[in-house]
Amino acid sequence: MSAEEVQISCKFVTRLPEQYRIAPTPIAVPGKLTRYGLSEVINHLLNLDPPKPFDFLVQGELVRTSLEKLVVRKAISVESALEVEYIPAVAPPSEEATGKHEDWVSAVDGSWGAAVATGCYDGTARLWTPGGALMIKLSPPDLIDGASPAPVTTVCLLPPMSQGDGSRGSGTATGCVVVAGGHDGVVRSWGVEVDAKRGVASEIANQSSLFVGHEGAVKCVAAAPGGERVASCGHDHTVRVWHRDAGFAFDKTAGVTAGRKTKKSQAGKRRKGDDGDDAEPPARFLLVFTGHTDSVSAVAWESSNVVWSGGFDHVLKSWDVETRQNTQSYDVPKAIMGMACVAGGGRVAWCGGGDKAVHMWDPRVGATTGATTSLMSHTGMVVSVRWCPGDEHKLVSCSYDGTLKLWDTRGKLPLHTVNAHEGERAMGCDFHGPRRIVSGGTDGRLRLFKLEDSLTAA
Repeated sequence: MSAEEVQISCKFVTRLPEQYRIAPTPIAVPGKLTRYGLSEVINHLLNLDPPKPFDFLVQGELVRTSLEKLVVRKAISVESALEVEYIPAVAPPSEEATGKHEDWVSAVDGSWGAAVATGCYDGTARLWTPGGALMIKLSPPDLIDGASPAPVTTVCLLPPMSQGDGSRGSGTATGCVVVAGGHDGVVRSWGVEVDAKRGVASEIANQSSLFVGHEGAVKCVAAAPGGERVASCGHDHTVRVWHRDAGFAFDKTAGVTAGRKTKKSQAGKRRKGDDGDDAEPPARFLLVFTGHTDSVSAVAWESSNVVWSGGFDHVLKSWDVETRQNTQSYDVPKAIMGMACVAGGGRVAWCGGGDKAVHMWDPRVGATTGATTSLMSHTGMVVSVRWCPGDEHKLVSCSYDGTLKLWDTRGKLPLHTVNAHEGERAMGCDFHGPRRIVSGGTDGRLRLFKLEDSLTAA
């Protein structure tokens, strides 16, 4: 019997609202049908006008071949009806806005709905509106007039936090803390008040802080869920965990509080106190995790007590903040440039090295070597990856090939590829809520793209 004559009995199911559901009665469809043909069947049965594209899942896998090839490859018996779940297809991302920097955009953070943070090689961090308008440019508080700031390599946002316990922090529901690390080995933070309606922001007085201790460039900072802790990592082979209030409060007119002077500035200059002596403030990190044997380039929180790290030693490590122990270590074939964890535990995604791939582990499976899944499509080194908030199946990656790729991990092909930084390198990416992706690159641009599914797209 030819492939054109094969019929497969399918029971179509969905979790969509009632108006998009069909009777679960088995229907015989040609085995040659791919996603497009199956979508025509659903549109016909629902009498949709105009038609809407759908995606399809069989045993948790996106249909990317014909039904017949899929059931053969997965050795699925078709003696009984094959259950096929249909979901809205993701529409191609559409660019909403762009923001211009004076130098390379090294990092982006879209974790707070009211703003997007960027780090730049001009030595500053910035906050942008969701519409791509600049709200504030944050310079190192300890920078001496005339000195050149070190490039910012990483940035993260800490959400608003109450000051009911008397701690320093944004203190209001419209404030946040921006944290950045750079080539000079210092982690800096700024308290910022955001007026979302007007699209402006301002620094909160006396809420700039310095976190010192790294002996080399800081490669990544990441905020723990809830925003009370920050993890950092760098060229000194260490992972450091800080409390958001443990940095040195910095007053631009007086320097570091309690009479201490600032960390040595990027240009080799220091502020001096009334006594005229230079002083180097001691580090005030909560924990230092050692165990990596080369530069640590990425950190990501699995939960408020568990942080993962990866680096140029080709090792992924998880650390328990409460017990201060390294709980898991996985050898990987390539150096790690970026990583992300599914919130609450589960899979860890990482990227880097020369294989141009995104890799994923599920630590619960217990495998010690080899990627559980690899996603191949980029044509340059992949440097950043982020999971979609509220959706453990979707992630975004960016690469030196200048593109963003949106993935559903139930399939091995990208849902969409966006030429976000054509002719340049993409350096960082993130989700800004589940309906937007953002990126930055060597073109000096922050780019924001809207995500919609086929049922909500215009």
